[in-house]
Amino acid sequence: MNPNLIPCPYCCSPGHPKFVYAGKNYFHCHRCDLIFSPLSKEDVEASIRHYRDCYYDASADDQLSPPRLEIHEKILDLLEKAREPGTLLDVGCGRGAFLRAAARRGWAAQGIDPSLDSIREAATVLKGCVFCTTLNDFDPPGIYEVVTMINVLDHLPDVRQAVTRAAALLQDGGFLYLRVPNTLFHTSVFRLASSARILWPLRRFCIFHQCSLTPRFLRGLIHDAGLTTMTIKNAPLAGGYRSRGADAASRPAAVLDRSVYAVARLGEIISRGWILIGPSLEVLAAKDTDRNR
Repeated sequence: MNPNLIPCPYCCSPGHPKFVYAGKNYFHCHRCDLIFSPLSKEDVEASIRHYRDCYYDASADDQLSPPRLEIHEKILDLLEKAREPGTLLDVGCGRGAFLRAAARRGWAAQGIDPSLDSIREAATVLKGCVFCTTLNDFDPPGIYEVVTMINVLDHLPDVRQAVTRAAALLQDGGFLYLRVPNTLFHTSVFRLASSARILWPLRRFCIFHQCSLTPRFLRGLIHDAGLTTMTIKNAPLAGGYRSRGADAASRPAAVLDRSVYAVARLGEIISRGWILIGPSLEVLAAKDTDRNR
């Protein structure tokens, strides 16, 4: 094999060099459309240690920021259009903010996270409902009507294993919800920022983690996990939902957020869901009883 080609971790087809970002080489699999950064065994172990030991200190404040809390409410709005509140598992629950919002709205919510510090804090309010473990090692007390993975999947080294495991934790007719950065948006911004030095500041808006996921890849991933795609669409930007009484300093950002989302939503509507150019995507998939017989 060409030494410049790296096997895709999802489908094992050749991955072609795509770009370098933050010192990492990223490759693109033309077959399944996954963009990925290769991981050695040592890299995987280092990643596990980071999320177990360091992630709380790095992200604790962000988890309770107003935009993140707004995202939680919009996710629950979407889920409650599909079903009444029931049993829910949040994978990568962190400090438990989404779980608390879900519980207030009548969900029997549980969560898992590898960060012991995060789980200790979450347990002060959600005792008995949060567990310090990974998705692969989790021994659930039962199965769930909904499993959520909010800004989690693109951090994981094996997305096939994660979604397959999440599907196994769903009851028949249950829903899997995913929120991930939209690779189509972030690679476009990255190319634009790389085209001229004056545009380099735009690179800070790009998000590339372990895997970068496109709508085409997500459709294949959902199908391979034995689930049926209900929707893949542009995710609302939290800033666009700030209240009318928000302080004046935050209003320009809210207007910008609404404008970006409006443009992305217009393209989505005109193309009947095939043009998805927002910064984030949200996926709702169902565990179809007939399909899994």
